[in-house]
Amino acid sequence: MEVLTETKIRSLENSGSSNLFVFDAHRDAPKGFALKIAPSGSKTFVIQYPLEGRRKRMTLGSWPTYSAVAAREAAHKALLLVAEGKDPISERKSRKAKMTIEQAIDMFLELKISGLSQEKAAARYLRVDMLPFLSTSDPKAVRRPEIIACVEAKAKKTPTAAKQLLTYIKQLFQYLEDREIVDINPIASLKASSIHVAGRKKGIPINKRDRVLSDLEIRNFWHNIDTSGVSRSTCLALKLVLITGQRPNECAGLSIHEISGDVWTIPAHRRLKSEDENQIYLSGLAKKVLAEAEFEMSKRARKRSGFASDLMFVGPKGRQMCKSALATAIARKREVLGNSKNSKGDFWTPHDLRRTMRTRLSSLGVSRDVAERVIGHKIGGILEIYDRYSYDKEKKAAFELWDKELTKIVGANESP
Repeated sequence: MEVLTETKIRSLENSGSSNLFVFDAHRDAPKGFALKIAPSGSKTFVIQYPLEGRRKRMTLGSWPTYSAVAAREAAHKALLLVAEGKDPISERKSRKAKMTIEQAIDMFLELKISGLSQEKAAARYLRVDMLPFLSTSDPKAVRRPEIIACVEAKAKKTPTAAKQLLTYIKQLFQYLEDREIVDINPIASLKASSIHVAGRKKGIPINKRDRVLSDLEIRNFWHNIDTSGVSRSTCLALKLVLITGQRPNECAGLSIHEISGDVWTIPAHRRLKSEDENQIYLSGLAKKVLAEAEFEMSKRARKRSGFASDLMFVGPKGRQMCKSALATAIARKREVLGNSKNSKGDFWTPHDLRRTMRTRLSSLGVSRDVAERVIGHKIGGILEIYDRYSYDKEKKAAFELWDKELTKIVGANESP
């Protein structure tokens, strides 16, 4: 038995000619929960259970589409049905046969998007913008022209929002195809560039931001945000974005359980554009930020009886801080933060703090391969398939190099 983490799963291989089953020793794993590794290398989560004197095996989902955390939750739900004398395999077949597109959206939002900063936006795009254009409630009967019409209608008013709408629809149908609720994703190959937008020949325009903060802007942000009136949790979350180069929503949703010693591991289910976990080395500045975040949470706990949270940063009502809260804070305090427009007329945003860190890594001589891995980008292509080196030492060195440079920019011995 093995404790099935994302890193461990990635390293597991099957050199035999039959399926290999690796049972999970994680404390949250139910009995019979395992990872099935086929001779071809494909990996699938399964749950084995006894029913009416027979032992049955149910497929939960493929990795990495399903994370180990999500698969364990699905396994527990399946075993609840077994406890009621029901067969989860039969129940799933019956549910799939009767599932409407509305129910499919609900399932997608609950199991794939729930808890992420884009949850409300995804629900609005799919329910308000997509559903009225569909001529059927059967997800298997949805056709490509209907989706194109839906996205083009959105593009007439807001081309940027139309691109986001298309992204969520593609994610929805890929999710449904993975779970065999639809036979095929009807828009898997549909690109934003092929969507008609009035007055354009190249489809939906893609706004590629290139805003990077100067040394002066970094200093103004670092020092002025502390006295800007923004909550301390928001200040610290934004500083962590600049220090680590991780996505604003990943920093805002940081849980204390993701920290182990000098390493912060972002689990796969919390990552927006990747289905792998990412490990971040915590430099000196990062540790100072997190230490103060813990202190802030302890102060909140002392003030509010019964308050408890695993999160490092929370909003005013004790809920998880979202990416939009960070963006709103920056937008409201532009003047005091010295956040002025650049030559293209752009103010900087929380995501530009991440881009700044990545750009500075290149200026410090960090190689592209290492820098991209530092901020959690998926390398992709043939390189990722054959290069299985972890780059942990190189990533750590890059974080330390940026820590030293950032400390020099904002002033030596500065507190977070």
